[in-house]
Amino acid sequence: MTSRFRHAALVGKFQSRGMRPLLEDIAHLLTRLGLDVSVEVTTAENTGLSGYPALTAEELGRHCDVAVVVGGDGTMLGIARDLARFGVPMVGVNQGRLGFITDIPVARVAATLKAMFAGDYEEEHRAMLEGRVLRGGECIYEAVAMNDVVLRSAATAMEEARVEVDGQFVANFRADGLILASPTGSTAYSLSAGGPSPPPRGGGLAAGADRAAHAVEPADRAARLGRGGHRDRRGPRGQRQLRHAVAGQPAAR
Repeated sequence: MTSRFRHAALVGKFQSRGMRPLLEDIAHLLTRLGLDVSVEVTTAENTGLSGYPALTAEELGRHCDVAVVVGGDGTMLGIARDLARFGVPMVGVNQGRLGFITDIPVARVAATLKAMFAGDYEEEHRAMLEGRVLRGGECIYEAVAMNDVVLRSAATAMEEARVEVDGQFVANFRADGLILASPTGSTAYSLSAGGPSPPPRGGGLAAGADRAAHAVEPADRAARLGRGGHRDRRGPRGQRQLRHAVAGQPAAR
């Protein structure tokens, strides 16, 4: 069977020991399978991997039709933020300690990739989150995430967060933080905080603070995280201080 894929992006956790020879082996394998190969530029620069075009994440999204990601779940989550808007499917090779979404072990990477590029695979779609920080009705930050969006207090005092879905009130959470997780991200911080774990293919969102949690369905609806009516801490000029994070990346205060 002829593969539908023609150009593979190769992304690696370059900090890991032994990453370069592993990436070289995978790149050679992909070439033998008839694919063009481009390497994510930071991966190429930090591993010294040469002989293949070094492209930015945006360039990979524009030119590649599949991405092979080598590392752990964090590596996959990071590149997913950049490639999601291009619709590039990703294949995860687990070079870390534990992989929920990078599920191909290094020992089986050759056999698995050969079978996959011969057409023996199943495509699984994962919901993504789009987070925006609004201040005075103006968007001051926005980003996409595959796992979670977190709202947390900048102080030791608790905040009250109001959650709405499509403008309809869901709940007020009074805590020092709030996690809005996709099904993929629900097995991480959300689960540790006592949140539900929706199936990856079932859609839905998990929203939770401390031990109080809710499942919100479906995933294609808009969830709004707003401050509640209680004011526990005020910063300069009477403004309460909150920190936001999208997929572990600090966003804004």
